[in-house]
Amino acid sequence: FCFSGCSSLQTIPLLDTSGVNDIGSCFRDCSSLYTIPKLNTSKVTNMSSCFSGCSSLQTIPELDTSNVTTMNSCFGGCSSLLSIPQLDTSKVTNISYCFNKCSSLQTIPELDTSKVTNMSSCFQDCSKLKRVEGISFKSMGNISIAGFLFGYSSNTTLKYLLIKDIGTNSSCTSIDTTYARVWGIADDYNPDARQSLVDSLLTYSFDRASAGYSNCTIKLYSTVKALLTEEEINTVEDFFKDKNYKVKFAEFVG
Repeated sequence: FCFSGCSSLQTIPLLDTSGVNDIGSCFRDCSSLYTIPKLNTSKVTNMSSCFSGCSSLQTIPELDTSNVTTMNSCFGGCSSLLSIPQLDTSKVTNISYCFNKCSSLQTIPELDTSKVTNMSSCFQDCSKLKRVEGISFKSMGNISIAGFLFGYSSNTTLKYLLIKDIGTNSSCTSIDTTYARVWGIADDYNPDARQSLVDSLLTYSFDRASAGYSNCTIKLYSTVKALLTEEEINTVEDFFKDKNYKVKFAEFVG
């Protein structure tokens, strides 16, 4: 809680944080803070709410997050944040609300979320988010894109969404992506949006049948289905059938 609540603080000097392992809530609600130095976070394991409420922060430096396990609400409420650097999230298990209300953020770089078990509302109220370069559902069971990404509201901006490890978890029986209503629709910002859809469904999914896992149902929004050719739809359905999947193209209900 080092600087928590310092609402008039605009900058901080370079600090020796080489021995620190917990910076949870360190800069929480520093609403005037617009820049931070490159901190030594090589030993940090907890970044929970570290920059939460830093509504003036536009950028953050590259940080060593290789030992971080908890990032819930880390950047929540950073409404002026325009970009984030590549973060090592390979040990993170909780990333819930991490980018909640980052209303200026347009792109999330690929994150290794293979150990994440809690991604609840990770990108909730990111009203300008257009691109997620890659996330993994490897350690999660049943999945709803609404609950994990959008906080139970449909998203109409996120067009590039690369999902890895669909169906990898043995307990997963349902994957509902119907809240991702514009997934795969190309525009100038995301000319390769459609490929992210195809890669998520085919390239990075998991062979449940070979592993002896039970059936899994995937739900897609109807306009997403319309992006696929008949041949591709047949390929997807056959592909998942062979791998003990069911594919259901569902109308959006919300």
